[in-house]
Amino acid sequence: MKTTKHKGITYQLDESKFKPAYIKYDKKMFEEEIHPVLVGLGFEVANLEQRVRFLLTNYFALNPFKFSKCFHPCRRTECHTAQEFLEASGIFAVVDELPKDWYIEVTDDNLEELDAWRKRVASYYKNATLKSGWFVLSKHYIDTSHVWAFNGICSEKELLKKHPNHKKIDLETFRKITGSAPKQKMNYKITAEQAQSIINIACENWKKKLAEKWANNIVLNKEIEISEEFYKEMRKACTEPQNKLFDKIFGEDGSVDLSEIYGLKLLVMSDNTLSIRDSGEYYNTAFYLTDNFNWELKRDSQEKLCLIPTKKNRGCHN
Repeated sequence: MKTTKHKGITYQLDESKFKPAYIKYDKKMFEEEIHPVLVGLGFEVANLEQRVRFLLTNYFALNPFKFSKCFHPCRRTECHTAQEFLEASGIFAVVDELPKDWYIEVTDDNLEELDAWRKRVASYYKNATLKSGWFVLSKHYIDTSHVWAFNGICSEKELLKKHPNHKKIDLETFRKITGSAPKQKMNYKITAEQAQSIINIACENWKKKLAEKWANNIVLNKEIEISEEFYKEMRKACTEPQNKLFDKIFGEDGSVDLSEIYGLKLLVMSDNTLSIRDSGEYYNTAFYLTDNFNWELKRDSQEKLCLIPTKKNRGCHN
């Protein structure tokens, strides 16, 4: 059977299920939902004009699969949606079979999302931070890390030698398989006046950098949108007077940069029971706590705040 793919959906032609049909001509529906599928399956649409009074038919001059405009809908089934029209033409959307064994390359754009999934499912090498160029796998041939990059080795060719049945997938397929979703990031919006006040107090290097990014909006007195990443980059470079201005514009930032606390002593066991978060949205501003324990904050008899790990109840196994 002939097949084609459009907008991530596979369409399959079954000529035995064809029946004469028509649909009221709609330019957007035709261009976005019908025409690309017909072209992908090798069909042509003839004698078509952009006039509302015409109808689109799959049965012109008594010829099945001849797509054209028509004036009279006699002896044809009326369709109301693109899906109905395609199905009347024997064209059906089919669910692509998702691979059981797969791998996906880590990039700067998908790193955070892949890292979050791997942290949930891995039980070995769990606290490693993914890097661009590594690969995340459905299953590693020898351990439960779900990653291919030990000792800096990240060759796709070597990966396939050990995982010959694994299929490479894209991010959209990864989301379908794992149920993952894009990370929601916070964006900030400031006025042109606020942007100018930040530039005024910035050092020379930052003045130039911000002017290049914001000058057009400032001149046009338009609102400026700032990504969470760029906000954090600016905050990290702020002096005390600049921090006060940022607090006034964005609100007070109470986070602590743990990477700058020199001499910080951590209880780090073989499985990194407690460590500074080294990736994700809380990078260097939070502690990672292993899922191997339950964690509880309590005050002791001296009113000192303590973080207490307790063993999880693993349940009984027969």
